[in-house]
Amino acid sequence: MLRLLAFLLLFILVVPILRVLLGAVARALHDLVSGPAARGGRRQAAGGRLHRDPVCGVYVSEQVAVRREAGGETLYFCSEECARKYGRA
Repeated sequence: MLRLLAFLLLFILVVPILRVLLGAVARALHDLVSGPAARGGRRQAAGGRLHRDPVCGVYVSEQVAVRREAGGETLYFCSEECARKYGRA
């Protein structure tokens, strides 16, 4: 009976530690293989002036915005979807 309790206690203590270690190794390998783009996806360093998206009202940086020209004016959108919606309206 004592052997079973020792095994259960060991199992309860070791499994969470192994999960943390394996998760850290998996994340490190993923970052190594995928490069910096995997950590931030499409994100870029935001900065510069902010402009209001005319469709959804979100403020978006010039550096990451989707730009469209309309009537001699540059419009800034947060996504391609908002730019398409504006084009249909």
